Amino acid sequence: MTDLTTPLVLQSRALIPQLRFALPDLHAYETVSDKLRLFELAQRAGVRVPATAVVTRASLGELRTDTFEYPVVIKPRQSAMRLDSGMTKRGVRYAASARELKAVIAENLIDDSDELLLQEYVTGHGAGVFGLYDAGKPVFFFAHRRLRERPPSGGVSVLSESVALPEEGVAAANALLQPLQWHGVAMIEFKVDDKGRLWLIEINARLWGSLQLAIDSGADFPWFLYQLATAGIVSAPPPYEIGKRLRWWLGDLDNLYARLRNRGWNGSAADKLGAIAEFALPWRPRMRYEFLRWDDPGPAFAAFRQYAEALQGKRKSI
Repeated sequence: MTDLTTPLVLQSRALIPQLRFALPDLHAYETVSDKLRLFELAQRAGVRVPATAVVTRASLGELRTDTFEYPVVIKPRQSAMRLDSGMTKRGVRYAASARELKAVIAENLIDDSDELLLQEYVTGHGAGVFGLYDAGKPVFFFAHRRLRERPPSGGVSVLSESVALPEEGVAAANALLQPLQWHGVAMIEFKVDDKGRLWLIEINARLWGSLQLAIDSGADFPWFLYQLATAGIVSAPPPYEIGKRLRWWLGDLDNLYARLRNRGWNGSAADKLGAIAEFALPWRPRMRYEFLRWDDPGPAFAAFRQYAEALQGKRKSI
């Protein structure tokens, strides 16, 4: 279910013939997981993508940092990589100036063969189209928008809402995944600009972080996936509910901290007071919490414990 384990399963599928699962083949998985290959695929398919450049250690000295419009998004070609020393996972970084851009690139390039993508920053809110495919045939779609993220400049959803399917997003998903004969689930992530246009950011070729929102809205992707893997057919799911919200409280706490500290988010004093007010509102109709369920409190206790341990580890490293 992760970027590290899924390719291992795909590489081993021939060794375990009795294993039942609904996953794409290795070529399709690697195509969408490699952000450069996905960018090239999107260009050929006519899907809108941010302007993108590639940088390596060899080309870093020739990089014209004065030609970029800041902030610039810096991302690895692959989020998870296997090295001789083990597995490594890198996230997305942002640079607000030419000096910061060169520093982030130098810090994140692993070796001479490594490549980073430098991408245009799209202002707007995050959105996702979640699809289930049966050998290239679309079976079911769900969509959400991100109301708050961690970090605030763009990242993991901490407050999201189910929305009606965007026609452009579904068309982009099909243009990218149908030619690959996609099998199983995928999350197609977009940024929506102030004109309502969707810009492809990446594809998660696995179950996603805000999965609980889909389940709470009536789109039970794990159950659909189980049916596809075992019976080879998915019973017709009902239309999902629009307007449901999911809040990840601990991630929202990180979002608030970043907004108050002004890290990656240019907010005024009024904006910060508004952020405190938004965070302090504990509940609203049609909103549920990621882990906090009164009928099953165990995951919430585990999440709080892991969060506290992570904070303690950060303090020790300072």
